[in-house]
Amino acid sequence: MSYFRHKGNVVEIDNILFDEEVLLSFDPAYSKPDGWIRCYIQNKKHYLTNGTNQIGSTFPWDDGDKYIKSIVELKFIEKQIELDKQTNA
Repeated sequence: MSYFRHKGNVVEIDNILFDEEVLLSFDPAYSKPDGWIRCYIQNKKHYLTNGTNQIGSTFPWDDGDKYIKSIVELKFIEKQIELDKQTNA
């Protein structure tokens, strides 16, 4: 069972970590409330939490499924961002 977790500036998909910038480059429309953590476990649940409160969210979450399926593309974007930063340094 795959999962997506977004806390702070770190996105984790199946134990692979990405900077939030990578996800936003892949999908500029993605958002979550500041200070909240988004958790999505395929076929189980999708919720947001701020450590005190937890609210359910869209389930199944089509965008979450799309992100989980796109790990290869996200890794390519991550590498391109790194190369762009080296080139512009």
